[in-house]
Amino acid sequence: MIEFRAGNYTFFNHKTCKLYEQRHESHLAKEEMQFSICYDISQQYGFENFHKHPFEEMLCKNFYAGEILNAFFVQTYGLYEGIKVKVFEYKPNPNLIYITTEDKIAFEKHSFCDMTGHYGKDIKITDLEKLWEERSPSEYDLPMPKGLELIKEIDIS
Repeated sequence: MIEFRAGNYTFFNHKTCKLYEQRHESHLAKEEMQFSICYDISQQYGFENFHKHPFEEMLCKNFYAGEILNAFFVQTYGLYEGIKVKVFEYKPNPNLIYITTEDKIAFEKHSFCDMTGHYGKDIKITDLEKLWEERSPSEYDLPMPKGLELIKEIDIS
C-alpha cells in the first residue's frame, strides 16, 4: 500500500515517525518547544512509554526540542499529464487520490476544481505518470538526518 505523506517527520530509534509541534498560546524559546513523536499503531514498533492518541490510530510520546535529533518535511508529488502536482490520500474513496496544483493553466486545461488558493481533482493513481517524495528541512530548525534521500521515487506499477 502506498503512503501519501505531507508533513514533518523524524527518525526515532531508526524508525520514521510523524513529528507534531504542540501549539502554545505564546511564543516559546526553541528549547521550551514540545513535540509529539507518533507512529501508526499497525507498525508495532514497541517503543516504551508511547500512548494511544485520543482521536487517531497512532501511538505518541511528548519530547522537548532538545531531545529530538533530526527532523525533515515530506511532500508526495506526482506527474499528471505532464504537470507536477501534490498528491494526497482521498479517504472517502480508497480507489482515488486527490491531486492539487496552483497552476491556473492546468486548472483550465484539465478540469481541476477551484478550491480557493489551489486547484484540485480526484483521480485514480494509475492516471499518474510518476510518483515521488521530496524531503526538505522542517520548519523547526532541527538538523536533517544524515544520508536522507532528498527525492525518493515511488513505484506505482
